[in-house]
Amino acid sequence: MNRPSFSARARSGVTTAQTLALLRDEDHGPGALHADLAVIVTGVNDVVDQIPSRRAVAAREALANWLRNGHGIQHVVFAPLPPVHHFPGLPQPLRWVAGSDARRHNAALAEWAATRGDVSRVDMEMPLNRGVMASDGFHPGVPVYRYCAAAIAQHLVAHVVPHLHLEHPK
Repeated sequence: MNRPSFSARARSGVTTAQTLALLRDEDHGPGALHADLAVIVTGVNDVVDQIPSRRAVAAREALANWLRNGHGIQHVVFAPLPPVHHFPGLPQPLRWVAGSDARRHNAALAEWAATRGDVSRVDMEMPLNRGVMASDGFHPGVPVYRYCAAAIAQHLVAHVVPHLHLEHPK
């Protein structure tokens, strides 16, 4: 029996555009990434670096197109930005401003993803408070990671995997 495999690439502190650049730097040619789908969790640093939502969506589109056209990824799933306006570690009015930017990015991401059959956005509302965040009040804690993983898994099972064209080895 052939078991599904996965690969994870992670780097803290990068924007969506920088994520694509990092993946391109690691690229070892066609077929280097062996996957049917990709899950992308990025965007908070787009808000931190004050990248306009239009440019952030363009970076997501470039990333999705690169994965699809260069590596045969059938579907790219994007996680939404968290509710930054609830980050207990951010003082007001920064929390409000960053939260407004995150909501704007999420709206632009949802609008763009709805135009593509090979891209989707996980629908999740993360309840945030000091009890679920890391001690700095800015980074997620274990409960947030668990919640996000479950929401992403449910999205994949319900909305993505049934539509993939998977080849089953003999």
